[in-house]
Amino acid sequence: MLTLTVPLEFWRFMRSHPQECSQALMEASYQALAALCKNNKYLGSSLIGATAVLHTCRRDMNHPHAHMIVPRGAIST
Repeated sequence: MLTLTVPLEFWRFMRSHPQECSQALMEASYQALAALCKNNKYLGSSLIGATAVLHTCRRDMNHPHAHMIVPRGAIST
């Protein structure tokens, strides 16, 4: 399981644009994971699976972050 957090400086902006920022967080989290896995040092393939959940701690978007459950492996090209 991975946890990807939003820096404190962006919390206020995220609270004012919750839908757009939540979607951007989830997409960026997956793209970062896929880019890391594509490196031959790690898996050598970006064909990975993941299940992600947005966690905001409360309705006011306090401490937004994503939890990702990632299998240990990838589909080879």
